[in-house]
Amino acid sequence: MAKMYNEAFENIPKITIPAVRSNVRHVRHLYTILLDAKINRNKFFTEIRAKNIGVNLHYIPIYKFTYYQKNFRSEEEFPVTEEIFKRIITLPLFPKMTDEKIINVIEATKKRLRL
Repeated sequence: MAKMYNEAFENIPKITIPAVRSNVRHVRHLYTILLDAKINRNKFFTEIRAKNIGVNLHYIPIYKFTYYQKNFRSEEEFPVTEEIFKRIITLPLFPKMTDEKIINVIEATKKRLRL
């Protein structure tokens, strides 16, 4: 499934796909993409969700949670983390996902990116 996503998105400049070292076999439980900085991730999320595609947000920075906001550092101290968080989105990926559903996600993503 991840291979289908990789092949569909690997040459699209508006998307950065997950990197995997050549000597590693990755067993994906999530498939995250990094959107170009010019793309509004929240708008992308809302528009894809409106098409009944279960995109999601993962890897929310820990300093965004209330406990850490009250007791530790602020987001200004993590500019790279903040930049990545604004651009990352998780595409659907689950064991019983069909090729048809993957193709639907790919097509919706490309359409939203106007490719």
